[in-house]
Amino acid sequence: MSARDLTGARSWRTLFAMKLTPNIQRAGRIVRIAFGILFDIAAVVLIVRGAMEGGTGMIVGGVALLLAGSFMIFEGVRSWCIVRAMGVKTPL
Repeated sequence: MSARDLTGARSWRTLFAMKLTPNIQRAGRIVRIAFGILFDIAAVVLIVRGAMEGGTGMIVGGVALLLAGSFMIFEGVRSWCIVRAMGVKTPL
């Protein structure tokens, strides 16, 4: 079977095989890594505080923040931005 199925959409195998071509410069990398670290620190604070107070919402929010921050760090390390990969022009 080709890379496109009957609907013309790319298959999952093709999408996952795409390379993460670097598309951001040094300033964008620094900003993404810095914000990722800040998000991860805030996430840990929320998770710990939620665990101490029994706040499920804080824990869920902390986990979501942790995922977002970790993805930002990944983008900075790989010099790749998902928004730019979709064709949106970003300032950094």
